[in-house]
Amino acid sequence: MAILSGQRLTAARLAALLPVSGPWTDYGTPTTIWTASGSNPTIGNGSIVARYQLLGGAASKTCAFRIKINPGSTTTFGRGTYSFLLPFDIADEQTASAIFRDNSAATQFGGSAWLQSARTIHSVALSSGTLWSPTVPAPWSQNDRAEISGIYERA
Repeated sequence: MAILSGQRLTAARLAALLPVSGPWTDYGTPTTIWTASGSNPTIGNGSIVARYQLLGGAASKTCAFRIKINPGSTTTFGRGTYSFLLPFDIADEQTASAIFRDNSAATQFGGSAWLQSARTIHSVALSSGTLWSPTVPAPWSQNDRAEISGIYERA
């Protein structure tokens, strides 16, 4: 369908022009989504939600993703810098956005995630370049929140 000169653009006509996106779909498990370079964290009674959506339908190479981590009282934070799993291999190195909320101090820290190879976010860094770890951007604890989200081209 095309919009011809003189035609009014309505919601129905616009929807007919846009590709249909797939549903938001969960992926991975807590032990594969969040890992560390030393010993891995364990989510315990906290929660990890990792979801993706293919923008434009199942055959699309454009993937939106979101990872949310909410530590609980039995979460352990491992050792070393953190990595995160993506739903699909990436076509090329890209960046995404990240935010960490230190609940005890009511402070938020923004950063960038580096989608480096295969299905992995190899590092999440603050604007200073310091990588996320059990003590960065602040000591992680119960009721803090971390979120990484973005859109990337899958291989």
